[in-house]
Amino acid sequence: MWGIISGAVRWLDSTVGYVLAGTLFVGLVMLPGLFGPFFADARFSFYQFEARLGSNPLRIFDFVIDQIPDYLDRGNFRPVSRIQYGLEYWALFKTSYLTGVPGHILHAIPKLAMVAALLWVVNGITRQYARASATMTSGYWKVLRWTFVVALGVFLVLLSPTQHPMMLFPGLYVGGVVTALAVTALVGRTTLTDRASRWMLILGAVLGALIAMMIELAYVAVPLVVGHLVLLLVARHGWRGALGVITRSAGLRMTVSVIGGFAVVFAPVRVIIARICSDGSCYAASAPGIDEDTLGMLATRFTSPILMIGEALGRYPPGSVGTSRIVAAYAVLVCGIGFLLITQAVMRRSTTNTTVPRSWYLLGILALGVWLFGAAIGALSEGLEPGRESAWRDTAILWPAAALTTAVVVARLIAIRKPSGIVVSALLVTVLFSPIRMNDRIMATTVADPINVAHMRVDVAMARFDESPQGRRHRCRLLKQLVARYDDPSSALDATLVLVDIASERAHGESYCPGSPEVARARRNRN
Repeated sequence: MWGIISGAVRWLDSTVGYVLAGTLFVGLVMLPGLFGPFFADARFSFYQFEARLGSNPLRIFDFVIDQIPDYLDRGNFRPVSRIQYGLEYWALFKTSYLTGVPGHILHAIPKLAMVAALLWVVNGITRQYARASATMTSGYWKVLRWTFVVALGVFLVLLSPTQHPMMLFPGLYVGGVVTALAVTALVGRTTLTDRASRWMLILGAVLGALIAMMIELAYVAVPLVVGHLVLLLVARHGWRGALGVITRSAGLRMTVSVIGGFAVVFAPVRVIIARICSDGSCYAASAPGIDEDTLGMLATRFTSPILMIGEALGRYPPGSVGTSRIVAAYAVLVCGIGFLLITQAVMRRSTTNTTVPRSWYLLGILALGVWLFGAAIGALSEGLEPGRESAWRDTAILWPAAALTTAVVVARLIAIRKPSGIVVSALLVTVLFSPIRMNDRIMATTVADPINVAHMRVDVAMARFDESPQGRRHRCRLLKQLVARYDDPSSALDATLVLVDIASERAHGESYCPGSPEVARARRNRN
């Protein structure tokens, strides 16, 4: 028995074990949201890329390139993100077609994949600080890894799920941030090895150019690579020593390559967009703007992760049972798992160096800077509603940045000594109780919304396509019910109806509802 436990603990120490266990834990925190409905444009994007690409995913390149002028007219330039986004939804539809599992259920796969990628790359960056400070054996880093996992769960409050990046477009929003972190880790590797070949510098420039062609959230890579370079050198040489070696560092050359590649694409594209959008007609969410409310919006967006936790604590205080004892028991179970994940690292500090590294705070400085940058992106966006305290696009940055900043500080408190560490761990997981309860309640209400129910039924009928006359009549009824749920026709509804029909013809060889007046009307509206 002891051998099994020891083996499990060693597995948790491995990168694979850490990522898989951490992903499972975060998935448990947002379990109701894993299988929630599609929202906004995702409702028709699920069908769009089957309709456009059919059985040839390489068509995505022609499709995206052809759309570049239209998107420039709207004020953004994201071809790389659109390729990733299109292939994600094309693969989801194909998997649904092959398995008979509805798309909104399969959407849990990219959500969990983004959590896994986030944990993997942040773990790599954390290890770079441990290597730079020559403190790889310090138990602090083990405590920090698992504290970050639990903190991710604490800050994962699905307030306004229709806008939360993990619910709307996880691959697009969170994937852009993960890409920025991965490039940052590459710069860190170059800094630590102090070797940067010509091919590595070319790779850095290419990656920088690709980031400039992604969603604006990925632009966080620019301050990230600079901050990571400086702080890693500080961890290795101290504040004074870092100034003396930075100009000779291979990491600096790599950083310049990344930023140079980014600037080569970013600068001319932004000049073009500025001219196109000079009349104020472009897409507000990606249009920057500064006015008298910007400073207040910056403060609101910066504090939004904390405000969302406060909202959860206010509605569902820790220990409250409420109307569902099952959900409360489930929340206690997940909190217990989180407590075990942290305490197993705390208790094993006796077998390693118990000295907390003097540079333990450097990773927190980096995370805090990213947190501020994410808030600035949100505050400068003309599409942000004034005073918005809940989730929005910038939450893709704010969520992990706030979690890592908190984890660095809390892990330091936990690592002081074992008894106090266990108490602090217990306090952290106690807070986790409220977001779990709130996520369940919000998603229960969201799933029950009549419009969401109608979309999910259309999705299920597509996945379990019935070619019989009864099946056709059933699908036609579903389209009528879907249209009836909308008070007024909308372009998004029209797009859904048309793309559902085209995707059905491509995948199943027949119209979703042959002769449907709803689809015919939608086609006329779109022409």
